[in-house]
Amino acid sequence: MVATRVLWFTALFGILIGIVGQAEPPKKFQSPQQLFAELAVLVTTGQAEEAKELALAHPVPPPRNKDQDEAHGTYLMHLGWIELTLGNHAQALKHLESSRTFWPESMWLPVYMLQACHGLERAECVWEEFAKIPDWYLAQQEGLVLLAAESARLSQRPERAWQVFARARAAAPGSKRIFSGQMSLLGRLGLGAQVKNDLQASFATDFQPQLQADDYGTLFAELVQQGYDDEVLELLELAMARFPNKAALHVLHGIIFDKQGDARRAAEALTRAASLDPSFAHDAALLLARAGELELALTYNSMVLDRTKKLEQRAILYLQQRDYNRLAALEKPLAAAGLLQRDDLRYALAFAHHQNGQLRQADSLLGGIADSKIFERATQLRADIARRCQQPTTVGCP
Repeated sequence: MVATRVLWFTALFGILIGIVGQAEPPKKFQSPQQLFAELAVLVTTGQAEEAKELALAHPVPPPRNKDQDEAHGTYLMHLGWIELTLGNHAQALKHLESSRTFWPESMWLPVYMLQACHGLERAECVWEEFAKIPDWYLAQQEGLVLLAAESARLSQRPERAWQVFARARAAAPGSKRIFSGQMSLLGRLGLGAQVKNDLQASFATDFQPQLQADDYGTLFAELVQQGYDDEVLELLELAMARFPNKAALHVLHGIIFDKQGDARRAAEALTRAASLDPSFAHDAALLLARAGELELALTYNSMVLDRTKKLEQRAILYLQQRDYNRLAALEKPLAAAGLLQRDDLRYALAFAHHQNGQLRQADSLLGGIADSKIFERATQLRADIARRCQQPTTVGCP
């Protein structure tokens, strides 16, 4: 009897421990609106998976009458929003389309539908949903405008993309992203003259949006990538007049001249940039050397802030000048910076020693070269050292 009581008590105790050890009871919501509020918090804080679990655990049942339509439609819309956030576009679209059956006037549905349709590359759907989004909301959501325009462009409907931007610019004339997107579209369509005209107009004092130097720099760089070098050169003159101290604009000026093979004007542009921002001194020295201005290149090299880059470039400049004495004198600094691990610099230093008659130092450096292209030249140089050292009058041999 005692044993039976002990077994019964043990079993009961085990049940109690199990109950205590269970997870806290599932949440209860007084209304669907409380559920929706918590789902929104979870999604917007990056917890979409948790939001999905919570939504599926607390379904809002289909309506029994028209008064309940909106609650069930909102529940389905939240499921669509969650799946959209998780990247499940097909499942998101399924929920959102079902939501429209119960809550067709929801303003949020076209917003989410547009994104889901874009993810599925359904351009017609994107176009239809874009038309349903009010202007005041588009003015605050530039990303939706760019999605709609990109969808139209990819579907070979550039006229639709233009209409998207035209509507958005009317709604948000001060938006730099929408203006830039419109200029990019014009460029892709080969309408460089229109791009130039619109950007020239942007320098008017009452033009919207008011672009800053970085905005112009980004736009111009994209146009250069699209091949509008001549148009950008004209526009840069206006931009540099308005923003004379913006180094990046001078850099872009130099890039275009360099593309066109005008090394001297490219170097001039980069020296102006370096005088405004020393971080461009290395590039200025590089272009000056290419233009044959080696001494001036050394001057700008002295302004380079990164010691390793400065040493590397200086060694190359000395080699180009055939100043083998100054190049050989860089051996210790180059070694300390770890630059003699580079076979090209190792060979350059060996060649300088060779030209200075320091054959032992040259041979020592040549022996560590492994790069296949440089190795052939190193072998030839070592052969010359061996030949010269056969002469009894040669000094400094290995």
